[in-house]
Amino acid sequence: ALVMHAGGLCGNFTTRPQRVAQIYGSLDGLSPGGSQRFATPLIPLTNPALTQIVAIQGGVHYTFADYGYQAPDNVNIISFESHQSQAADLTVSNLAIAFQ
Repeated sequence: ALVMHAGGLCGNFTTRPQRVAQIYGSLDGLSPGGSQRFATPLIPLTNPALTQIVAIQGGVHYTFADYGYQAPDNVNIISFESHQSQAADLTVSNLAIAFQ
């Protein structure tokens, strides 16, 4: 299983029987393309039946860690704790499915 937190994919996973999850903040603005840069390029590189792309509503890039605001990211509208909790729950659920 591969679970990415606002990450990028290097390689083609279309023929691999591997679950891929992309979890990102809906307000992520750290680089050009905003939050859509996490979903769109991933589609042709993964097996759709094994892929989950999910946005944490109101989350931004820097709330996946605890390093503070980085321009040009947006400002989160949910708490750090809520973002972290949702990211953890989504990570665990994707790994649980992958290892059934």
